Amino acid sequence: MPKNSCRVVIETGDGHQRVCCCQEGDNLLDVLRREKVAIEAPCGGLGLCGKCRVMVSGKASLPDSLERTFLGEESLSKGVRLACRVRIMGELRVSVHFEEIKSQKKIASVVKPARIKVSPETIRINVSLGWEEIRAYESLEEALREKFSSLAGRPVNPIRDEVMADIAELFMERQTLDVSATLRGQDVVSVSSQQEEKPILGAVCDIGTTTIACYLLDLKKGHQLGALMSRNPQVPFGADVVSRIAHALKEKEAFKAMVKGLREEVALLLARLASDVGADLKNCEEVLVIGNSCMHHFFKGLLPVTLGRAPFCPVQKGPSCDKADHFSLGVSSSARIRFLPLIGGFVGSDMVGLLHFVESVMPQRTRLVLDLGTNGEIALIHQGKILVCSAAAGPAFEGGNIFCGMVASTGAVNELSWEGENMIPKVIGGGEPVGITGSGLVDAVAILCEGGVVLPSGRINPPENIKNPSLASMVVERGGERVVMIAKGESREIFISQKDLRQLQLSKGAVVAAMKALLEKASMTWKDVDELVLAGALGNYINPDSAMKIGLIPSAMKDKVIPVGNGAAEGAKLVLLGGEKEWHKACSVVQKTEHIPLEENLTFQEFFMNSLSLEPF
Repeated sequence: MPKNSCRVVIETGDGHQRVCCCQEGDNLLDVLRREKVAIEAPCGGLGLCGKCRVMVSGKASLPDSLERTFLGEESLSKGVRLACRVRIMGELRVSVHFEEIKSQKKIASVVKPARIKVSPETIRINVSLGWEEIRAYESLEEALREKFSSLAGRPVNPIRDEVMADIAELFMERQTLDVSATLRGQDVVSVSSQQEEKPILGAVCDIGTTTIACYLLDLKKGHQLGALMSRNPQVPFGADVVSRIAHALKEKEAFKAMVKGLREEVALLLARLASDVGADLKNCEEVLVIGNSCMHHFFKGLLPVTLGRAPFCPVQKGPSCDKADHFSLGVSSSARIRFLPLIGGFVGSDMVGLLHFVESVMPQRTRLVLDLGTNGEIALIHQGKILVCSAAAGPAFEGGNIFCGMVASTGAVNELSWEGENMIPKVIGGGEPVGITGSGLVDAVAILCEGGVVLPSGRINPPENIKNPSLASMVVERGGERVVMIAKGESREIFISQKDLRQLQLSKGAVVAAMKALLEKASMTWKDVDELVLAGALGNYINPDSAMKIGLIPSAMKDKVIPVGNGAAEGAKLVLLGGEKEWHKACSVVQKTEHIPLEENLTFQEFFMNSLSLEPF
């Protein structure tokens, strides 16, 4: 029996609405994904996280037991539903108000850029050539090549036919040829009429599982013009790479949607960046993209088939260079889009960028380097050799799979302290709290563990067993389970549930076990490590003391922790500004790096089970 067609009106948090048609019985989350509506769904639509909340009115399936558990009768009575559990039964109106997913925010500089000789591979030079000057040469091309070589300080290859055709067009009916040429290495890639001095721009795009960060650089002057960050639009397909790979391999349309959404979000960030600094994005000739292996595949349009099952290797590993028109980023038509090489497994070009940065700006020492995000990447640098692995840290460090969790945007609690008898939250942007970030979660759990509210096992202590009355009063019942109240806004309570604690345990256990596995492989102990470098989403903001109290960082690393912000992007900037020499130097990182797979490593599994306790070690 054929299904009936249903009309669905979707209202988004930006005040816009759209109308679409679907079939009776269709899943609402699937429809929202198809319509490219940004909505939280860290579990990938399995009904396990309670994040895909929408306001629904009209004809929909009745709430099931999972919705009743996550939402409660009061919220359900107001029309709040979980999109993944709703079947569309007729005309429906849906309100989606997760603005923080699409919000863009400026990125503050965490570390000072390294002082390097600015020598970008792509440059722009202006040339004036009169008719009389051509007489000394056998062709216009020969005359131009000599001019270009002299001004650029490098030999120039024969100029391609299509570029010479443009030059000939510019020279028609003129006594003097005034041309602005863009050179990449020894090649002339494009020309335009010389009217004014135009900057030549480059961009770094760091594509993370949860967030995307873009940076715009003036390649001639060697400085950063601006930076913006936004949420990865693939979030509706799951918070982690495993969920997204599963969707991509199962459904071709889901793969296409994730590829398209990723590229569109990068293009949007670059356009906004250029607008903010008053630059023309058409002057951007270089785009360097970094990311873990999975994000690399999605951005390039490679189906991650070999990442989805053993041996968990990438489809393509080496460095790549593509034409700009393949990605529709709004940059110059002659721009090139490059990826640094991947290391192996899920360890991608972001770790290459980070290691290049560390080795370029820091003295040689024995270091553990942690890029803490949804896909945790860990490296051990010792005597010129590097061991590296990835740990499925999960999204807890970035606020994912946490009931009140969110990314670091307006309204998020990103720091917590205990003052007197009160938990004091620091809220991004001020105002009332609406959620908690990964760094805020680590602070909170550290305080709760120290006060006996949370036991080393991760269990929440009953109030009657907690000595401090102020801390005891924070333990309350919500939805039939014990939770710890962290902060209250006018419209929302911020609390930590038993499930949240379990997610944090799993994340920190994976990272600690990975560090231990690398040390064992190198026959080393914590005492042999000179420094612990923290980078990535959590590495930007985490309080090392809080991390030590919950056992995320060993006590042996006290006073040895160095936060470097987005070190991966800093390394990529060095490559753009330093030209061919820095590119080869960064790519050479892979040659001295050994990838250690942990998927079937029994020692890692043992370390993992022994690293779940929330206590110092």
